[in-house]
Amino acid sequence: MTKKSVFETLSNIEINPDNIEKKGKFNYISWAAAWQDVSQKYPDATFAKRLSEVNGFVEVDVTIEGKTLTEQFPILNYSNKPVQNPNAFDINTAFQRGLVKCLAYFGYGLFIYKGEDIPTINEINEKIEDVKYEDIEQQNTFEGLQVRINNLTQEDFDNQKDEIRDEMKSLSKEHRNQISNQIKLKGFLTA
Repeated sequence: MTKKSVFETLSNIEINPDNIEKKGKFNYISWAAAWQDVSQKYPDATFAKRLSEVNGFVEVDVTIEGKTLTEQFPILNYSNKPVQNPNAFDINTAFQRGLVKCLAYFGYGLFIYKGEDIPTINEINEKIEDVKYEDIEQQNTFEGLQVRINNLTQEDFDNQKDEIRDEMKSLSKEHRNQISNQIKLKGFLTA
């Protein structure tokens, strides 16, 4: 019978649901429960904590069976936003979170982190809401004018120049300049 790898051993530990806490919109495994579970399987496991040379981060090393992995973890609040002026509690919390995340590299509780780099539906919706209807309408007007001017003859332009000028007023300065340049390139005279 072959010996299981550290990853295989730790990734197969069934974590007690009581040791998984939801804080804000994120799940956390209790650092004490995590260390207890790992230490039962690997009593010689060790960890070391230190402030990182990178401002706003802590570092945690975990060594299991001679292999050391390091997690450089940001000092975050429960909304996963950086803490500008962290106090001792903020730093200690980052150390404990960094310890559990480093244990995940060895396989323990890795499922907690699956998808952490994928935006949530709420984050996607917030970005969609940031797109203003006026911006879309302006882009449509700009593109419509580009096509329209491209297909005009001098006579058509002369008959529609007041209407085109009115439509251009709703555009950004950059788009107005682009339309003006297009009119000049077509050789239309603007009076």
